[in-house]
Amino acid sequence: MNYTYVKALLYLYPKLSEIEYAMSQSVENAAVNSYRFRGDALSAAEALAESIVIQKNVVAVRVAIKEAIAELGEEEREMIAYKYFRRGKGLYASEFPPRQYYRARESALKRTAGLLASRGWTEGDYFAAFGEFRPFALFYNTVKKEEELRARRKPADQKSERCSSRSVGGRLPRRTSKAATTAATHNKQMTAICSAFNPPEALSGSSAGGSTTVTEER
Repeated sequence: MNYTYVKALLYLYPKLSEIEYAMSQSVENAAVNSYRFRGDALSAAEALAESIVIQKNVVAVRVAIKEAIAELGEEEREMIAYKYFRRGKGLYASEFPPRQYYRARESALKRTAGLLASRGWTEGDYFAAFGEFRPFALFYNTVKKEEELRARRKPADQKSERCSSRSVGGRLPRRTSKAATTAATHNKQMTAICSAFNPPEALSGSSAGGSTTVTEER
């Protein structure tokens, strides 16, 4: 199963209310100013209808994610929130050995994917609902590129990253140093991926300009 779309949805989740509001304003403005549309009346009506459908899909997927997260266990919710929503303190990241933590987080992601699929949100549904709608396309492509980069990393590089918490000669307590390293990496990653979101351009239908790099934890 491909989890790229699930990661994209989770990264977008904290922004969905903003996107929903921006879409509603865009639809209202388009309806009021339809006479300014450069094209025939049929094209204007189709563009407006498409925006309304996308807005409804944003609402539907936001509700589905909220319900899916509610079904997760406390530990799973903490991991998902810390990784994708920039919330929480990453408590479990400091309590588990790195490999165990990453396995647990991956398990939480897979469970979230299953819960979303049971609510009618598979990868196919993702593309059918949003197509090339810029915020969703941008986040999906960004996550996919990072996954491809990770797949090409050498094992030695991965080992070096996993052992980064042993810096400063190992003088810091293991949990403290590991938590600090995880928090620093997470903040850097989320700053990069959140900067990719641009509501005004997103609603214009224009293609994404430039490239966006996300440094994702293992």
